[in-house]
Amino acid sequence: QLAAITGRPEHRRWASLFDKPCFLSPQATHEDRLSKMHANTHVPIAIGALHRHEVTGEPVFRLLAENFLDLLNTTRTFATGGSSHHENWGSPHKLGH
Repeated sequence: QLAAITGRPEHRRWASLFDKPCFLSPQATHEDRLSKMHANTHVPIAIGALHRHEVTGEPVFRLLAENFLDLLNTTRTFATGGSSHHENWGSPHKLGH
């Protein structure tokens, strides 16, 4: 949000320090590597990717966020609206671990 407010290029560069490639890179190719990841840490990263797209217009960050949401909705979302067990994602299509 700081980069959006100030428009300063260094703030955009600093924002990229939070990209977490081990999480975002697999989203580009629809790879499911969510098992054993902490949900409450990674959902905000996906939201941040979408916000980055909104601020910069970089289409790849919209794609990453959309792919993550599609993966989450099709493999780990429960009828209760939750997607994790004890804040961690388990195996796809399974409740709990």
